[in-house]
Amino acid sequence: MLRVVAVDIDGTLLDSTGQLPAANRDALAETLARGLEVWLATGRNFYFAAPIVAQLPVPLTLIASNGAVVKDDAGRTLDARSLEAPVARRVLEATRAFHDESGLVFDGEAGGYVTYGPIDWSHPNRAAYFARNREFIRTADDLMALAGDGPVAIMFNGSMTRMAAVGAALDSMPEREAVSVTRTAYPARDFCLLDVMAAGCSKGATLARWATARGIATSEILAIGDNENDLEMLERCGRPVAMANSVEAVLQRPWPVTASNDDLGVAHAIRRYVLAPDADEAWRRDADEAARRRVGP
Repeated sequence: MLRVVAVDIDGTLLDSTGQLPAANRDALAETLARGLEVWLATGRNFYFAAPIVAQLPVPLTLIASNGAVVKDDAGRTLDARSLEAPVARRVLEATRAFHDESGLVFDGEAGGYVTYGPIDWSHPNRAAYFARNREFIRTADDLMALAGDGPVAIMFNGSMTRMAAVGAALDSMPEREAVSVTRTAYPARDFCLLDVMAAGCSKGATLARWATARGIATSEILAIGDNENDLEMLERCGRPVAMANSVEAVLQRPWPVTASNDDLGVAHAIRRYVLAPDADEAWRRDADEAARRRVGP
């Protein structure tokens, strides 16, 4: 029996122009009306996700900042794990060469924001993000001076090559086990995001932890996602569903594939695997077919 539908936002719930299709919204509304819970699991912090939350039916739970924070739809913090000051400083020291592509994510009841170093906001891969979220964006000459203020994440974004170098710098840290790192990749745009959080934080780990706190088994969760930062969430839930526009690392897994985010993939997945009278059998049948495709003839 399903009790939760967990949905990624960018590349999944939203179309490629960043808009929320009415069909996706309506499918989530019907999911709630059936008595299931809806959880949004996103790399965005709550304040960047709030305009999307405002368009959706409630109640919702938001697993934000790639699992560092859990909030309700009103912005009340239900769970949060910050980077300890010594750990945040070591991360920033190890990645000092990349401070012009990094930012610190802060969260709180009074407001959340991201403080970036001297980042180039005119870059095509960043301009729309800046225009959409400038209210919550601050800048600082020295990110190290803010490391002790309790960031929930340290973000990096740039080209695939640059972010690979950031990943290598992080892997060389003696205290690498003190942090978790999630990767969201857009190879067609040569753009990648890395989020560094406290150990044990990720969409998947936090989804499982929050489910346990709610008395929900992960087998009772259907999750829909498209990128590398969704992999652990999809692996841990009972019914993973991949978007047709997913990165190759997701499409390679033996999971049912719904339509793309421009073709109402979320609505189709919910109507087929949650709301339909034969939803359980439809998911198992499609999962078996996906597994056969992975194995080949």
